[in-house]
Amino acid sequence: MRAGIVAIGSELIRYRRIDTNSSFLSAELERLGHGVDSIVSVGDHEAEIRWVLGRMLSRYRLVIATGGLGPTEDDRTRAAVARLLRRRLVRDPELLELIRRRLRHLPDAARRYNLERQAEVIRGAELLANPAGTAPGQWIRRGGRHLILLPGVPGELRAIWDSALKSRLPVEPAQPVARLRTVGLAESDVDLRLRELERRFRDLEITTLAQRGQVDVFVRRRRGALGPVLRRARALLAPALFAEGDAELGETVGRLLRERRLQLAVAESCSGGCLARMITAVAGASDYFAGGVVAYANRVKQEVLGVSDRRLEASGAVSGPVAAEMAKGVRARLGTDLALAITGVAGPGGGSSAKPVGLVYIALDHSGGTQVEELRLRGARREIQQQSALYALRLLWHHLQERT
Repeated sequence: MRAGIVAIGSELIRYRRIDTNSSFLSAELERLGHGVDSIVSVGDHEAEIRWVLGRMLSRYRLVIATGGLGPTEDDRTRAAVARLLRRRLVRDPELLELIRRRLRHLPDAARRYNLERQAEVIRGAELLANPAGTAPGQWIRRGGRHLILLPGVPGELRAIWDSALKSRLPVEPAQPVARLRTVGLAESDVDLRLRELERRFRDLEITTLAQRGQVDVFVRRRRGALGPVLRRARALLAPALFAEGDAELGETVGRLLRERRLQLAVAESCSGGCLARMITAVAGASDYFAGGVVAYANRVKQEVLGVSDRRLEASGAVSGPVAAEMAKGVRARLGTDLALAITGVAGPGGGSSAKPVGLVYIALDHSGGTQVEELRLRGARREIQQQSALYALRLLWHHLQERT
């Protein structure tokens, strides 16, 4: 059945709290064959909560609301739902006793009383036990529709999902979905390449998810098999397509290094260790990753990596020749088959007309020579650092593919 998710809490709207619950629930519901068509965030205002839930229940057979079930005055979900459905709130005596036992260690009586508000249940609701906290979930059935209320604390929500919901929701045939991961293409480029697919296969749904330097493509087919679609999509997206599924670029590169029994080292300046972090995020990276050097100061570039004084004076720290010497130096010192290096201006300051913020050089050193690429990146400091590392991995990935 089609589903909607409502994330309740002013912190999600005003105070930069990231809503991880909705993405978790959406993925889990998709696995069960329940497509999520809408995710809405609403603040802690009873009238707004009622209005949003009323609209969602008028459209979807399954609605899951998260948040607003706690003990404080701004936890208004229970009251909003009771008024919306014209049902009373009642205190469940067994639940109240359970909460009292769990809160016996608290010294403040007023605090215990507030927490006991979590024993309020919408009349007719089925309670969903909370193994990780005191606020239970509630499952309300009405006219063939289902409204499920879950706590907003991610650990509690997931505990209730695993113990009381996942095995009880009906499983429906899921439409096959494939995830194609690309690097180095803009979202508009991906869209142009895939337009042929939409003309050729009329029952396709294509969704793109763009990040700096990387675009994921989700392909869903409503009726036919995905095989013919994927074969053509691979050809259209090559050579930017690095994985199908959930593998990160660091994982793909690591698999190729392990298969070829090659060792890698890195030298980083502006990326500040971001490249090493992407590589070592993969379990077992020690099989192919020897180590790295974060060389911010020119002195470190000279003394540790062996970059020459003459090169730094002639070209500057942010230059292709210095990136090349950084890669050669770290490869020689750590005795590896391959080495990557990054130097650039990550910003927000430090740029000039000759070397603006976002100017980055990446280098790959190997037995056949040294490759250097110049990048002109955009974004905030962290985005430029991440893109620098991503494009360095892309350079290595292309090199490893050519060795196949």
